[in-house]
Amino acid sequence: MGTLIEFFSKLFDTSDFPARWYCGKWTSGHGWLHIISDLAIWGAYMAIPVVLVTFAFRHRKEIPYSNIYLLFAGFILACGTTHLIEAIIFWHPVYRLSGISKLVTASISWATVIVLIRMAPQAMELPGLKRSNTKLEREIKRRREAEKDLVETEKLFRITFENAAVGMAHVAPDGTWLRVNNRLSEIVGYTPEDLLQLTFQDITHPEDLNADLESYSKLLAGEIEKYAMEKRYYHKEGNIVWILLTVSLVKHENGEPDYTIAIIQDITERKTLEEASAETQRLLSTFMENAPSAMGVVELAPDNSDILHLLDNPAGERFFNVTEGGTSGKWSIEHLNMWPAAVQEWIENYRKAQRNQSTVNFQFQFIPPDSPVDSEQTLPLDNQIWLNVNMAYLGTGEEGRDRFCYIASDDTFRKQSEFRLQRSHDTFFHLIEAAPFGIHIVDDQLRMSQCSSGTEKLFGSADLLVGLSMDQIFTRLWGKQISSELMAVFQQTLTSGKSYTASDYSLYNLDNGKLEYFDWEIQQIILPDGKYGVVCYFYETTQWKEAELAARESESRLKLATELVKVGVVVCECENKHVILDKIAAEQYGLPSESALTLEEYRNCFFPEDRDRFDDQMHHAIAPGNQSTPTLEYRVVQKNGSRRWLGICMQVEFEISSTGSPEPSHWLIASIDLTERKRHEEQLDLARQQAEAANRARGEFLANMSHEIRTPMAALMGHVEILMTHLQDPDNRESVRTIKRNGHHLLEILNDILDISRIEAGKLEVEQTRCDIVQLLKDIDSLMRVRVDAHRVNFIITATEKIPKFVQTDPKRLKQILLNLVGNAIKFTHIGQIKVEVIFNSDESQIEFHVEDTGIGIPQEILSTLFRPFSQGDASRTRKYGGSGLGLAISQRLAGLLDGSITVESQTGVGSTFVVSLPILDKEELDLITLELDLPTAEEEQTVIRHLEGNILLVDDRRDIRFVGQHFLEEAGATVTTASDGAEAIRLVENAAEMGNEFRLIIMDVQMPKMDGNTAVMKLREMGFQTPIISLTADAMREDRERCLASGADDYLAKPIDKAHLVNKAASLICDITPEELKERRDNRAADTTEEGEA
Repeated sequence: MGTLIEFFSKLFDTSDFPARWYCGKWTSGHGWLHIISDLAIWGAYMAIPVVLVTFAFRHRKEIPYSNIYLLFAGFILACGTTHLIEAIIFWHPVYRLSGISKLVTASISWATVIVLIRMAPQAMELPGLKRSNTKLEREIKRRREAEKDLVETEKLFRITFENAAVGMAHVAPDGTWLRVNNRLSEIVGYTPEDLLQLTFQDITHPEDLNADLESYSKLLAGEIEKYAMEKRYYHKEGNIVWILLTVSLVKHENGEPDYTIAIIQDITERKTLEEASAETQRLLSTFMENAPSAMGVVELAPDNSDILHLLDNPAGERFFNVTEGGTSGKWSIEHLNMWPAAVQEWIENYRKAQRNQSTVNFQFQFIPPDSPVDSEQTLPLDNQIWLNVNMAYLGTGEEGRDRFCYIASDDTFRKQSEFRLQRSHDTFFHLIEAAPFGIHIVDDQLRMSQCSSGTEKLFGSADLLVGLSMDQIFTRLWGKQISSELMAVFQQTLTSGKSYTASDYSLYNLDNGKLEYFDWEIQQIILPDGKYGVVCYFYETTQWKEAELAARESESRLKLATELVKVGVVVCECENKHVILDKIAAEQYGLPSESALTLEEYRNCFFPEDRDRFDDQMHHAIAPGNQSTPTLEYRVVQKNGSRRWLGICMQVEFEISSTGSPEPSHWLIASIDLTERKRHEEQLDLARQQAEAANRARGEFLANMSHEIRTPMAALMGHVEILMTHLQDPDNRESVRTIKRNGHHLLEILNDILDISRIEAGKLEVEQTRCDIVQLLKDIDSLMRVRVDAHRVNFIITATEKIPKFVQTDPKRLKQILLNLVGNAIKFTHIGQIKVEVIFNSDESQIEFHVEDTGIGIPQEILSTLFRPFSQGDASRTRKYGGSGLGLAISQRLAGLLDGSITVESQTGVGSTFVVSLPILDKEELDLITLELDLPTAEEEQTVIRHLEGNILLVDDRRDIRFVGQHFLEEAGATVTTASDGAEAIRLVENAAEMGNEFRLIIMDVQMPKMDGNTAVMKLREMGFQTPIISLTADAMREDRERCLASGADDYLAKPIDKAHLVNKAASLICDITPEELKERRDNRAADTTEEGEA
């Protein structure tokens, strides 16, 4: 550092030299001339380098050898510095600095010379001035033309810009709109002037702004050349506009961003279509995902050996039992292990669809790959799966295979219903064949088609009877004349549909020579082949008739014997106890005539069991003040061992003693032989027992038939109701309605048969309660209005005078009578009107219901048989209008049970009037009103089904019933647990109680194996469970229902199960009634039952 300081100090040291003014003889003028000239040269030399450097830097790209200018500037600057130092030396002799300056100037000068020498050859090659001018002129011309083209281009750009079909804009780096075209204004709804006051950020949707700004920043930073995106603008009106944006950057010459060019295309319509397409695709996908039917697209192998699955919905994958990986890309046989025979069946139908160029439908029994069987005949009914398949040809696939689509819906229920219906039909005919009384079916040729074991007892073996003409059978048994009469009846029933009944019909049997008695019932039926036939029910009443005749004969003999009887007399002394018998008495006791015995010997003649009673009678007779002489019956044993019945009465004879007081003297005993009467009574009792047994057998048969028919019908009707909720096709729904309608019709016929049987057996009871006549008539109108409107006849309910609002009768049975009568009127009336008129007859204290119609009328000759069971008068009417022939018979007998009657007046071609007359039992409390029925137009009522909550236990031995009941209850919101017998139900109830999750309701079937429902209910009540219980029974008898309630049930339901009744009754017991109220009801019923038993 010291050396450097010393160098510069020496460099500027002036001590060694004198100032130039003092060297030589300088005059002032000469000196200042040098000084001023040197300073002027220095000033010029300073200015020239500045100009050269500035020119060189600004035009270094336009002029050749621009670097030489910098070298010239350095040379001139060094020269100027030398002149400046020469002026300074006049005062400060810095010769050392001057020498160094000149050295630098000399170095730069020679460097310049060297550079120029090297540049000389290149400079020689440069064009001359003229040539340069020519080139310059051409360049100027080219630039002018370019400027003209630029103007034209700019004009064309402006026209294109303004009229472009897409939005275009110039946008500043900060997002401000610099220039916009008309299309962009149309897209966003702003005028160009409005847009120029905004930025693109102002109208961009917030959800798209960040992505747009991120791409915009990358474009400005030079990371990307352009970008494109779909985003949303806010329209001036507030709605959203979808656009496709393409942005590119325009830069300054220095590379800085100048502005961006934005191309905006309105894609709102496309987006809308895309969203609609996506929604359609989503709906289609959702439909396929959730459709209960299997759907898919497949291709067939060219050699028809297998089926390739391209697409199957979840339902299809479930059919093929595929849970992982799906079925896509898999072959039916190779990968899915389907039965080859089944696959071939599908292939044949696919090819059929291809040949016919139409949809093919077929029924297919699906057999899972893991099934142990491969045929319908060996697969159990409950395990069968049936598909209803529709398939169509789609064309050729990508790999040249034929492509098809299919839809397969589960048809199992319909198939199983057909099988079960056939099974029910077979069961019915099995019941016919097993019936103990006579049932035989005759075909349309009046030949024996089928018969019961009871028929075989009369006619012979069924193997010999089936196929024979009934004329041959009748002629063999009862002769030609009887056969002709019977064949005429059978023929009339077959052709006209008129039912025939006969009681105590007597026929002489040619085979055994005996007179036999029968009750006949003959009806027209439809055979399985669709033709009409005849079913004949007959009961051989010969034994009953003979017993009846014998009883009557015995009664006559007894009456005659009573008139001519001889009374035996026995006298017994009170004191000595000696007994004397007259001749008749001795014969009665089997003793010698006029025997004398002790009282003990006399007592020994009686049965040991009767002796105490005899002693009591003697003590009673001798008691003071006794005035009665009852006749008691005793059994005696004669010495020959024979036994006889005696009727004995006695009284005590008194004598006046020595004291003047009466004292007993002897017993006077009168006896009459009752042995013959007792024998007749025993015969009558036996006949009665036989008759009761026969009635019980018939009742048990009817109850069993009711159970056997109602139980499968319950399953059938329940599944029909379930099926209705799953079907959409009108034809399928109409088919199900047909099944349901005919099922109800079958149940109505069954109920009519049960009603008439209970009436004949004396077991149908009526319940006299307060009946609202107005409400009853409203119900009649509501129930029958639809049928009346279908027949296009007028229907009137009227009362010309005031009628009682309430009467004491059975509303249910009265409604049943009126519905039967109005239903018949509708059936036989096609023109005119049907009128129900109510008349109050105060004089006779009765109310009358007149059912008048303008129908076809009834011939007078058949009015007398109109109320017989299975009879409808004219057989042609039966054939034409149908019906069981039980309605009028039931109605008349119900009217009788109500202490009323039914009468009829009719004229053929004019109409009929049925009059139901009922007595008024509470005349004093009558409330007479004018009948006014404000009845709306009949519409199909919609039953409101309530919501259920909680766990319900459903108990039934039939799986079908459990399934239907569980479906109805769960559809209403309940959680259902099922059991198949009473014992299992008790275990489930106990387990639920232990877990603290007790059942809120129990629905218990009555007839079940292992433990029946009534027993299970009683055990649950004994165990202390107070859960509400509904008994479920297929029996329609009142006593069966009473047994259900007596066992501890809170309510009951009869099969078949009706969804609304089941759910609403369950909801009522769970929600409307407290457990305490239910228990109180059960206790009250138990108390009433106890009182009735004691009474």
